[in-house]
Amino acid sequence: MTLLLTLGCIGSVQATDAELDTAISKLSEVNSTTKPHPRFLNGSTEFKGIVNKAINTDEGKYALNNVIRVFSGGPKSATGDGRYSVEKLKTVYVTQLDSFKVGNIDSTTWNEISRQVEATAEAAYAYYVEGDPTYLAEVTKRLDVLAQPIIDRGCREYPVNGTAISIGDTNYYRREYVWYFGLAYDFAQQGLTDVYKKKIADVIAKCVAVAAPSTLASVNTPNTYQNMESNTLAKFAAGMLLVHNDAEFVKDDIKPAFDYLPAMTKAYVGRLHMFGGNDGGYANSSAYSLFDTAPYLPMWDVFDRVLGYSPYEKRDFVKYLPNFELFTLPPESPEGAFGDGAEVDRTEERARFLRAIFSRSASSQVSRWFKNTYLNNIRLNSPANAQYASPKYGDIQRLDFLLSPSEDSTVVAEPTPYLRYWFPSVGIGAMHSSLSDPNRTSVFFKSGPFGSENHAHADQNSFVIYHKGKVFASDSGVNADYGHAHRINYSKTTKAHNAITYDQGIGQELGDVYGSDKAKGKLLSANDGVSWGQPLTKGTVQYDLVTGDASEAYGKTNGVLNLKKALRTLVFIRPSTVVVYDQLESAAKKWEYNLHTVVEPKLNSTSNEDVVTIDGVRMCVQVKSAGPIARETPALGYPANATPQDGKPIRHDHWWSRYVYQTANTKGMFVSVYRLDCPAIEASTPYTISVTDSANATVTLPGAKVVLSNGVVTVQ
Repeated sequence: MTLLLTLGCIGSVQATDAELDTAISKLSEVNSTTKPHPRFLNGSTEFKGIVNKAINTDEGKYALNNVIRVFSGGPKSATGDGRYSVEKLKTVYVTQLDSFKVGNIDSTTWNEISRQVEATAEAAYAYYVEGDPTYLAEVTKRLDVLAQPIIDRGCREYPVNGTAISIGDTNYYRREYVWYFGLAYDFAQQGLTDVYKKKIADVIAKCVAVAAPSTLASVNTPNTYQNMESNTLAKFAAGMLLVHNDAEFVKDDIKPAFDYLPAMTKAYVGRLHMFGGNDGGYANSSAYSLFDTAPYLPMWDVFDRVLGYSPYEKRDFVKYLPNFELFTLPPESPEGAFGDGAEVDRTEERARFLRAIFSRSASSQVSRWFKNTYLNNIRLNSPANAQYASPKYGDIQRLDFLLSPSEDSTVVAEPTPYLRYWFPSVGIGAMHSSLSDPNRTSVFFKSGPFGSENHAHADQNSFVIYHKGKVFASDSGVNADYGHAHRINYSKTTKAHNAITYDQGIGQELGDVYGSDKAKGKLLSANDGVSWGQPLTKGTVQYDLVTGDASEAYGKTNGVLNLKKALRTLVFIRPSTVVVYDQLESAAKKWEYNLHTVVEPKLNSTSNEDVVTIDGVRMCVQVKSAGPIARETPALGYPANATPQDGKPIRHDHWWSRYVYQTANTKGMFVSVYRLDCPAIEASTPYTISVTDSANATVTLPGAKVVLSNGVVTVQ
């Protein structure tokens, strides 16, 4: 098996604590002599072709020459009014910080401020590569605007209206300051005066001193998933490694903050990643993984080059993360699957991140194949330089790309086309009819151990279906800030997903606004137990089979599970048929099967199927049960043209169908069949569904039967 970083190594033993402890014990040896600047380039003028790419390749030169124009509106800008200009920084950023004294701030502004800070490091890298003093001036101008106010505030928060809620220099900002200022120092230190070196040192010291004790205490608390704290430690540790033991950082008022560096490094690297597993799976799901992990690639580089401990080799989550990204967001996917932001078009982020992480991969075969089949097609079909502005190419002006190693452009054949991959650590399965064909059918299933915590949803035993680049069975709702009514009352709930509810939308546990780690599911079986490979076969039929148990996710009453049984088995029969069995048991309930589509299903009275048609492509659906059911159309959880708090528009329309038991029953069973590319007119349905009772039923398809017998599903 040659696909994806030597798949046969998955589940290999993680690096021991002794290995990490040994690397950390040598931190005292890191100084400007043993680790000269730029440390990010391993103390060399060039490392892995990173600088050469910026100087001698068309895309590198385009990216570098447009960093300041796009992000800073600086000397190379035609208009001088770029989105991240220093003048805008002065007016917008300072105004927002002042507003913290009296109110909150939404995530859109958070992200903009983060980009303002990031631009400091971008300008520093441009200065290092080109030696242009105008780039250095861009760095110092930003430090003038940003650093002194942070120092004056002591990198602390403001109480809001005298309450316990504090806003201002929270960890969200502190981590940006430490990481990006440390990175800027690493690349620009030769040109910085002692005044500006002192500003950076003061900011790092004050922010770390304020945040490190509570952050370490929180992240080391057993059985908690503190993503913000973990990410804070990552940026603190990486930023501090880039400046550790330099002259400006060993002074009496600065050095005490660096006493936290060993503990922070061990707490982050030793638990990497808090929402992932050793198969590369990411519990907050595919779309959010791009947002949450892409910025950490340069930090993992720092741990490798400065600490001497490579996450790419020593931590299985990092080593196998490319597998998760490729199988859950293959090229031309219309959107992500599960979790926050699933409905957002991730074309740009996917291209940028996959290029960046594949360039660091132990194996380059998939990297070259991805570039050849996906990115080169964009280049060949675009006018000169126009491809660099295409979202499909990725925003190459971001640090993710600028600081990535050169890519091997050798043309290679498509790797062995494995078509499915299970990620049991997070309970996600990905099944495809093809990886390279944009007209593929893709089916995703989720039943995982992380619950609805953080950016995950209460969606255990749910699924989504994409076909020919279109969303047919979708997640619903729109990503919104914590505490937003849309998020609490709809998008994070079970009813917003293709999952089971009962008695008018009662679903899985949500806990507080951050979700519940108790709303767990688990994969009981998936094919033959091998995580990747070709589908199973029965005669001429190729299929995948996965079963999830979500009974725990629905919570308990007086210590007793609310649902004694909540099993779902999904069978994907290639190229484009899906069969789903649900088995349910509890006190008497009106069971509900939720299905979300982007258009209204229309009943075909001849086949007795609900038909979803998108641009002439059809999906035919039939849902049956052991008892009488009816299809309802509940009111949507949001208006058709809603723009929630973060201002992101809904990418497509939405129709909610709910198949409901007409009488309460202690046992429930649904069997559903999805056919993609079904014809517009059929004399009869080419399959039959026979239901005996809640534990026995048969779906007879051309060439195979999918049988539920005494609660067990098999393909015969």
